[in-house]
Amino acid sequence: MSALVSVRVLAASGSCLWCAVAGSLTRTTNTQLRDLLTATCAGATVVALDLRQLKPVGHETTLTMPLPDGPDIVHLLAPENLRLRQPATEDSRVRWHSELSTAWRAWSASCA
Repeated sequence: MSALVSVRVLAASGSCLWCAVAGSLTRTTNTQLRDLLTATCAGATVVALDLRQLKPVGHETTLTMPLPDGPDIVHLLAPENLRLRQPATEDSRVRWHSELSTAWRAWSASCA
């Protein structure tokens, strides 16, 4: 069975993007997703990633959060099971959010 991942840009404001990510996070899709996010976010200074529909598959503990290269700030909206599985990175760009409303407000304020 092959795993699929999709990235959709839901909002854009200047050099800010809001993206929704869905699919299965596996060892193979982890690298592909990071590359896709980096390409999608090229030139963006602030990115919000809604990862609520991204599901880790199996018990793989070596997966890293597929953060895009480039943006100065990355707002991550992620369910607790993904946050627990992927501990907060030491990347100073990352801002974790557990609710859509707080993530949206923070992203909007970052883009102002």
